[in-house]
Amino acid sequence: MIVETEPDIVINAAAYTNVDGCESDSDACFSVNAEGVKNIALACRQKRIKIVHFSTDYVFDGTRKTPYRRMINATPLNVYGKSKLAENST
Repeated sequence: MIVETEPDIVINAAAYTNVDGCESDSDACFSVNAEGVKNIALACRQKRIKIVHFSTDYVFDGTRKTPYRRMINATPLNVYGKSKLAENST
């Protein structure tokens, strides 16, 4: 759909957000939060479309005493955080 319509920008706020449910259904969690976002990003890249994507603070463990830096200090503690980190790595 993105490739056919060629919007100026895509705003992705979709996610599998049932954090507890992600623990029992990691396949669905990763399907939406990693693979789905990867597909959106690849379609946007193909047509040079800007994308705004919302992620989560669940990719960080909350133990640092200093500010976290984007991907460098990511240490997710649960399946939800791991799925959101995976999409950011693509």
